[in-house]
Amino acid sequence: MNSIDQLKGMAPYQRNRIFAFIGIGFFVFLVILGFIFTGSQTIQNNNVVIEFWDPLDNAIAYNEITTLYSKINEGTFVYRVPKDPETYRQELTDALAAGEGPDIYLIKNTWLPMEERRLVEMNNHLPEIPNSEEGILVSPAEVISRFPDVVRFDLTREDSAGTPKIYGLPIYLDTLALYYNEDYFNTHTILEPPSTWDRFTEISKRVRRVNDDNVELAGAALGTAENVEHSVDILNTIMMQAGTKMNDEGGFVVFDNPVQAENSQFYPARDAFQFYTSFSNPNSENYTWNSEESNSIEGFSEGTTAMMIGYASDRDKIKEENEHLNYSIAPLPQPANIEKPVNYANYWAAVVSEQSEKKDIAWDFIYFLTSEDSARIYTENTGYPPALKSLIEEEQTKEVSDISIFAQQAISARSWLQPNAIEVEKLFNNSIKSVISGESSIPEALSEVADRINLLWRNF
Repeated sequence: MNSIDQLKGMAPYQRNRIFAFIGIGFFVFLVILGFIFTGSQTIQNNNVVIEFWDPLDNAIAYNEITTLYSKINEGTFVYRVPKDPETYRQELTDALAAGEGPDIYLIKNTWLPMEERRLVEMNNHLPEIPNSEEGILVSPAEVISRFPDVVRFDLTREDSAGTPKIYGLPIYLDTLALYYNEDYFNTHTILEPPSTWDRFTEISKRVRRVNDDNVELAGAALGTAENVEHSVDILNTIMMQAGTKMNDEGGFVVFDNPVQAENSQFYPARDAFQFYTSFSNPNSENYTWNSEESNSIEGFSEGTTAMMIGYASDRDKIKEENEHLNYSIAPLPQPANIEKPVNYANYWAAVVSEQSEKKDIAWDFIYFLTSEDSARIYTENTGYPPALKSLIEEEQTKEVSDISIFAQQAISARSWLQPNAIEVEKLFNNSIKSVISGESSIPEALSEVADRINLLWRNF
């Protein structure tokens, strides 16, 4: 098999990684060549290189953007360094501890409490961003107002005057949505995807095939921890949809506390937890999934699962598994009587390291990267939903758009404060497993998770 055939046989992410390495090698070659012919003094004084660490497998997405930036800012180059998402955060932590970290890197939207001390905010690095209409500098409030409310919640902190200190800007904004198998819906004469969780459970029970505890066809991939992609995000979304208050004013979690309703109290987080785990409980009428099933995306791709909850980014995984799968995407189901929809935000944001010696230029590039023209290029090249309000509105006007549902949900997307998002995910997954196994009751599991998260806050 020749090299071209080998490339064709690779998954897209593998090909992109190879192309990225080739591009990096070519860039280094040019710099070295310039060094040889112009001398080290010229390279040092006239050329500026911004190092950008990126764990997302989307090298092609940046090529046009970084080329445009270099043309506008002659002598400035953005050097993207691809990173393995599995080892990314540890590698980043080690590099920053050694004083060898990048100028720009990406963080998840829930990582700011973990990263804030290592970052420099945008506010003091705005002088090169003119407002063409008024001829004055763009204010931090104007910058952040271009994005949905969740971005201000996730990536800014207010100073004493109420001005948002911007620590990062999103390159896209993803939300959870419903994936459903068109063939199974057609077979059972289900004409519309479910818009409520009640209807979701009805369809799941109608489509599923379960003999005793053996699941032959899952109505939905829901209820467990490790083999449900985004299990914690899904559970947290259902909790918030049920009316759970996740944090108090100081950031400490209070989701295990009761909520007052007229003359009574109720525990929305417990109800949400019970609903989520009911899909994996053999004694529940909702039973349709268990820990013996394959990964939810694999099961959906293979056609052994009728519905799953996922992000826009999951489309590539489904295509790799089964490009001929007949499926559609619908908005995330909501409680029947909810006044305003609640969706869940998941995205990466570009930030500037406090160690960077080129903070002004680094922030200038991030502003360029997240401007309308660049963001449109990024969306077209990756298929990820845009984060800018203007592009979200633009998606709604398109007759055919794979990402319009995800983009539309960004406006109602929410998040919550977490002291250490990685540890929080582990704690919630363990709580799901303990409830399913019978080791803990739902109140006990939620109380333990809350106590452990608040301990993380106190030791922060």
